[in-house]
Amino acid sequence: MNPLNPQDTVTAVNVVTQAGRMAPKDYDAVLLASFGGPEGQEDVLPFLRNVTRGRGIPDERLEEVSHHYRANGGISPINQQNRDLKAGIEAELAARGIELPVFWGNRNWAPYVPQTLQDIYDAGHRKVLMLTTSAYSCYSSCRQYREDIGIALTETGLDGKLEVDKVRQYFDHPGFVEPFVEGTAAGLADVRARLAAAGTPDAPVHILFATHSIPTRDAAAAGRSDAEPRQFEEDSAYVAQHLASGTEVIRRVEAGSGDTAPWSLVYQSRSGAPHVPWLEPDINDAIEELAGKGVKGIVIVPLGFVSDHMEVVWDLDTEALETCATLGLTATRVPTPGTHRKFVSGLVDLISERTAANNIADRPHLTKLGPWYDVCRPGCCANFRGEKPTISGADTTIGTGHAPYPAAPAGPTRSGGGTGHGVSVRVGTRASRLALTQTQQTADQLTAVGGFPIELIHIRTDGDVLTGSLSQMGGTGVFVAALRDALLQDKCDVAVHSLKDLPTGAALGLTLAATPKRADVRDVLCSRDGLKLADLPAGATVGTGSPRRAAQLRAARPDLDIRDIRGNVDTRLGRVPGLPGNSTDAVVEGKSCDLDAVVLAAAGLQRLGRLAAVSEYLESAVMLPAAGQGSLAIECRSADAPRKAGSTEGSQGVLAQALAALDDPDTRLAVTAERALLARLEAGCAAPVGAYAVRKGSRLHLEAVVCAVDGTASVRDSKATDGLTEVGATLLGIELAEVLLARGAAEIADLAAS
Repeated sequence: MNPLNPQDTVTAVNVVTQAGRMAPKDYDAVLLASFGGPEGQEDVLPFLRNVTRGRGIPDERLEEVSHHYRANGGISPINQQNRDLKAGIEAELAARGIELPVFWGNRNWAPYVPQTLQDIYDAGHRKVLMLTTSAYSCYSSCRQYREDIGIALTETGLDGKLEVDKVRQYFDHPGFVEPFVEGTAAGLADVRARLAAAGTPDAPVHILFATHSIPTRDAAAAGRSDAEPRQFEEDSAYVAQHLASGTEVIRRVEAGSGDTAPWSLVYQSRSGAPHVPWLEPDINDAIEELAGKGVKGIVIVPLGFVSDHMEVVWDLDTEALETCATLGLTATRVPTPGTHRKFVSGLVDLISERTAANNIADRPHLTKLGPWYDVCRPGCCANFRGEKPTISGADTTIGTGHAPYPAAPAGPTRSGGGTGHGVSVRVGTRASRLALTQTQQTADQLTAVGGFPIELIHIRTDGDVLTGSLSQMGGTGVFVAALRDALLQDKCDVAVHSLKDLPTGAALGLTLAATPKRADVRDVLCSRDGLKLADLPAGATVGTGSPRRAAQLRAARPDLDIRDIRGNVDTRLGRVPGLPGNSTDAVVEGKSCDLDAVVLAAAGLQRLGRLAAVSEYLESAVMLPAAGQGSLAIECRSADAPRKAGSTEGSQGVLAQALAALDDPDTRLAVTAERALLARLEAGCAAPVGAYAVRKGSRLHLEAVVCAVDGTASVRDSKATDGLTEVGATLLGIELAEVLLARGAAEIADLAAS
């Protein structure tokens, strides 16, 4: 079959293809982007640290999951496969007379993407087209690669100097599908021949299309955006693309060989906390179920993978085939496309359809889902840990050739090169009264220490403009993403957050530079007539926007009517009649004087001067606060952050010195432990989890609780450490989280709620 012959393709039912198609360009370089892998035993732990960066996982835990690399000599096959693939692409380009150099960069191991982009720029290239070693649509397969480039361009100062675009997801390109057709036909024939030789020629055979499992939340977000009108099979573009490609493989195998077999889509390589739901069924569970139904032959097709890297070699060739052998099944594993001539040719087709001189206007595709988009729609394959700069999106300006952002470090340069008497430092803030108040207090402290003027930059976030329940909007993280984008895009030099709003995942290119001394961590009850929690009558209405508070309120007083509310501090206080400082006594359902009480954070009321509204301070025995409650977080670009002892990273300029002066060591230790606990629990913003750490003498104490939302069950425990370092605090949080999980925390609460 000629992959460029339109007669061999299927016309797409895709009403928005043109909206996502980019005009051909005169690209002058190709970037092959991949995951990366270790190339020796000494590389394994550093590589796994890269993969899990920002998640607080200690080396002891990483060593536990390193066995498949250790068993292979510490070497992942993926790097050599990418070298071979790069050579194949170069040869195919040369054979077609296309003069485009091919560069290679990885996310998690050398050669790293940032250095590769610098090499491309230094070689004189300015328009780059990226190929990735992932064919399907989901966060880790598409958007994360777009983020890798966006972050690298921003960090290296190359944004505005390099244009970088990305080829479409190629799950149904003939060059990707045809190698699987050949392999599946051969695998089916092999298994049938071996069954016949064993005297069972008519034994049932089943084909398993295997792909990487991903969290169900990521699967639901795959391909999703307001601009995407289609409804996908299984409500996920990731799943739908695999099913469509698998269907086409089976159709072509039967058409070519006359043979076929029942088939199903299965998943492998699940990781992460056991309470977080991932796509199922697992391939080994599926094999056991099929054996129980009398199936005697299995053909494993690694449909989700481009090459025979570690997850294929270990999860399929070792574990899945061992499962088959244990159950007495005849089985084989089909090759991945790798450097198959049709796959390499198909990748060059993907390059050609985007280049002005070699444009393929009628884009090859084999399913009704394709051809996929050149430019992703806003919000597609969302990153639930927070927005990051991306390329190749309809809503991005990164990597598009616009005027460059000032090269980092921007903060000290704007402050007069470290003199403290130059251009003002820009402090990003939300525009709510509480945010402005606490930001102004922080700005005053920075000015007092650094001697530079301050300019407040108002940033509007999704949390400020969207309506509805906070827990249904993505939790408190909706207040953070826009501020982080403003930092990365040099619209401000520092940003001030309520620390409890800050996602636990690290934001590449940014650093939590300072945690000022913590305010009162407690929650408070603000009620009519000054009633305390124990004195509220049965059926009293109590408002809160926090599932954590709601769960603990229900546990303490199951007879109360807990209402989900939104709004700023003054709006919430206005829902309770008679509180000092309220502006009206009119009862308006859902707006004013319609509740008996509300629960808020003491720190916010203190900063706004509204502590007179407090009826009762709720002690930790009744209500543990949120991780980070009462603390502020001052975030800046990593290049502007205070330089740590013995490090060459960061800055020693006046802004960095001022930030270092504001950082309170005891507060940082406490919130580090609390946030490490959340990260290990993989707790979302709306999870009913309370955590509070405090230093007492030479020990750091941490207490935490996980509650059922209805208040009927909870798991509560505490630990302490004498390791008064950030590493010690992190380990304390992880260890207590392990205790909570072992006691059933994941069974009583939806920890992934966001």
